[in-house]
Amino acid sequence: MPRIEIFHNISRDASFGLNTVFRTGDVAPEGMRSLPLSGGRVGWKDFAETPDEMHPLVKVFEYEREWIGDRADVCAILHDAFERFNNGSGHEDAAYFASKLRSLSVGDVVFIDDAGYSCESSGWDVVSRFDLRILTTAEAEPVIRERYEFKDAEDLSITVPLAD
Repeated sequence: MPRIEIFHNISRDASFGLNTVFRTGDVAPEGMRSLPLSGGRVGWKDFAETPDEMHPLVKVFEYEREWIGDRADVCAILHDAFERFNNGSGHEDAAYFASKLRSLSVGDVVFIDDAGYSCESSGWDVVSRFDLRILTTAEAEPVIRERYEFKDAEDLSITVPLAD
């Protein structure tokens, strides 16, 4: 039985895709599509250039399930995960949403055993655990509090890390 791990991307730039950052300046670099911003500045999407720019990820859920169809068909497991962890799909996982977790979104990562897949705006990309910035529970909590503006005494919701 494969072990499936769900990691939420807790970067402010998560919606652009895993390790994609939004940069600003007076002029976008050649080949980059610029987006006009206030004050005559422009913005553009780019890839993380340093480990510090890599999006922080936190493990929020883990489960095991039978293989669906052919053992080599990870697409079936990824499709099932996307449906189970998206509110409104009609196939929601009760334990996941009872844990106060937000829907699986672009920039999040699913591991099937040791193989990683980032959720893209259309489909999935293969990722290596070595190329990810995975935070421990203790490291993740202050980042989540800042990202979602939770006060110190307020219980976390939306993204609640699993205990290490």
